[in-house]
Amino acid sequence: MDIIKLQDELTGALIGLARATDGNEELISSSTDLTILEGLTATIRNSGFGNKELADMLKRVDDEKRKLIPLCYECTSCCGKNNSYNIENLKNASAEVRSLKLRILLRIRGMAAYMCQAAVLGCTDSKINHFFYKALFSLGMDEWGADELLPIIREAEELQPECTDFVDKAVQSGLL
Repeated sequence: MDIIKLQDELTGALIGLARATDGNEELISSSTDLTILEGLTATIRNSGFGNKELADMLKRVDDEKRKLIPLCYECTSCCGKNNSYNIENLKNASAEVRSLKLRILLRIRGMAAYMCQAAVLGCTDSKINHFFYKALFSLGMDEWGADELLPIIREAEELQPECTDFVDKAVQSGLL
């Protein structure tokens, strides 16, 4: 399968994972956080992840979602609430919404790449991790417009320097 299609599928799966955390916040684990960070990093174009790594990441996302909503996998009346997001919806959104959502997506991918460096060594920031779920959830909200998306962009812009500072502190303290 084409790498870009796999990355888009992974993006949709990560949005589905973020949806699965809604109402299940107490079940989010460090494994879930790391899956989000590594998954977002893997969706960066030219990230070096190949078909096998992306397929493995898709399985990890599904495994994490299964931990959060195990009964949904047994349900015979699918509500679709926790399904992977169809990325074509984003591509077919109005120009304004598509532009805003792509700004969010590009920003969180970059932020995740920074945070992933520290997270693999157990150094995390719960406020920033929570934002990744919030931002991914917003991408799956097809009915949202500029009024709902602009605050997410502003929050990402405020948190991005914290990500770089966080990794810099980890390096200075000898964690990396």
